[in-house]
Amino acid sequence: MAITSKTPLKEILELGKIECGDCDHCCRFGGGYLLPEEIKEASKKSGLNEDEFKKNYLEETERFNTKLFRFRSAKGKNNYGPCIFLKEKKCAINEFKPLYCRIGTCSKDGEEIVK
Repeated sequence: MAITSKTPLKEILELGKIECGDCDHCCRFGGGYLLPEEIKEASKKSGLNEDEFKKNYLEETERFNTKLFRFRSAKGKNNYGPCIFLKEKKCAINEFKPLYCRIGTCSKDGEEIVK
């Protein structure tokens, strides 16, 4: 399935139901991007307000002329080290892992999402 800007969110969310194989491949090369509603959920589950969560765990970036937030690297801002939430080869926030991370680049449809 090729995912484009015209692909309905509902279809993309169905892809997000794919279970992660816990291979840590996508986590080793930087953090995933978050949708605005995922930032709200992640901050709530972490016990922080959105501004604190963004300050502590996210970095702002731009892709396709759109401001986005992604998880910081464990090595610091704009460094392609492992995701800040990769702990002992496991995702420390697996219960509220964002769509981008759930689909990842190793699922059969993941490569289409990151193109």
